[in-house]
Amino acid sequence: MTAGVYARITNVKKGKGKDKDKDKGGRKPTESELIESNVRLQIDGAREFATRQGWRLEDKYTWSDDARSGEVFDDRRPGFQSMIRYVLDERPKQTHGKLDVLLLFDEDRFGRGADRSYWLRQVTKRGGVRIVCWGGAREHGREVRLGSAMDDFVESASAFRSGAEIEMISKRVTAKLDAKFDKGEVVGRPPYGFDKNMEIIEREAKVVRRIFAMKASDENPGYWVTAARLNADKVPAPRAGKVYKLGRVSRGIWGQSSVRGVLFNRAAVGVQERKGKTRPCPRLIKDDLWKRAHANIKASAGRTLRSKDGRRLVAKAGPSPWLLAPLLMCAKCGGSMFAWPSTSGKRYYRCTNYHLHGRAGCTNTRGLPMELADREVTKAYDEALVYQAFADVFRRRLDAVKDARIDPAPIRQEIRELENKITGWVEAIGDRKTALTSDLEKRAADTKAHIEHLQGQLLAAEVPLAKKFDVPRRGRRSATC
Repeated sequence: MTAGVYARITNVKKGKGKDKDKDKGGRKPTESELIESNVRLQIDGAREFATRQGWRLEDKYTWSDDARSGEVFDDRRPGFQSMIRYVLDERPKQTHGKLDVLLLFDEDRFGRGADRSYWLRQVTKRGGVRIVCWGGAREHGREVRLGSAMDDFVESASAFRSGAEIEMISKRVTAKLDAKFDKGEVVGRPPYGFDKNMEIIEREAKVVRRIFAMKASDENPGYWVTAARLNADKVPAPRAGKVYKLGRVSRGIWGQSSVRGVLFNRAAVGVQERKGKTRPCPRLIKDDLWKRAHANIKASAGRTLRSKDGRRLVAKAGPSPWLLAPLLMCAKCGGSMFAWPSTSGKRYYRCTNYHLHGRAGCTNTRGLPMELADREVTKAYDEALVYQAFADVFRRRLDAVKDARIDPAPIRQEIRELENKITGWVEAIGDRKTALTSDLEKRAADTKAHIEHLQGQLLAAEVPLAKKFDVPRRGRRSATC
């Protein structure tokens, strides 16, 4: 039988020196607590358990999540998601060497809360994989069974217990942090410009004053512009030099969020806040500078294009080697896009939030081919320029035609007067019952010719302007406008 293992721990802080094997209360942790706080111990224990049962544990079926909360079941737990993808998608396609049993130290390593029951059913019922918890006193472990009413009730009760435990832990941590704040101690990371004792760090305080001075000026630069200037001057950002997991060291680059964090932290004006509570601290800037900076922030927010739910719809502007990267924005989250290089050598415009944070940052996983997008946008831009040039010529020609166009009202008036004159001549001659003299005949003929001329002008003046600019059909000779 082929076995696999999934291991998970939350963020456990280890002690130092001779007390590294003790918790904060001075109590030595139990063996179970040590295993729960160490991924390697969970994997090694599962391997020993599989050997005792006569099972073969394959390394390729080993998944783990280090310092990940059991409350979430999404991409924030990459090991868990990899295991789910195998069980539900890849395993049904295998012809041999399938995973038969998944080993856990206990159900809480799989996850916590009400959602755990759903994912256990996905693995056991839909995926067809047995789940065995090897921790505890039982020699053959304890299999997680779902299906009967009693099994479902036991699992639901266990999930409720783990969820309640999470709530109690959260309340205890919050209470301790609140008490720490009330004592005047720093809770979490100190604000930029202060050390852990809330004493001013002068080199950082100068940066804080510079940021507020830039924002309060008439120029009123945006967050990205402010960050670019700080990075150009090589000013260390708040997390500069911080060492993350796997040895990664923060480059300490200023960004939109870090600049905004400085501008909205009231510690700069001597007020430290936590969940509605306040306490005094040393001041970095004057109240007048704070008010002018936030007045500019409010004015800028009023000019910013936003969606109905308040999301900012203006893409990040800045220099980029890619044509559309500074101009595009994600249709899902409204964030910026970047040129992602694929393994085939082609580049795609993809959401930056998805790239940095996975589905927790944005659910837009699709990419826009950069070559196609650049070509179509450039083509549309060229067509727009040609259309604008044609529109300018057309507008000038139309204005000229309007200026040269004759008002038909005076022509109609003159025609009516001439027709009335001819009618009067005919009636006068008819009353006298005499023929027209040669002089009257000549005058009548001239008047009729003039009327025909005026009627021709009237016809030309009454033609709609659209007719003057009709495009001839293909195959016919074009008429001159």
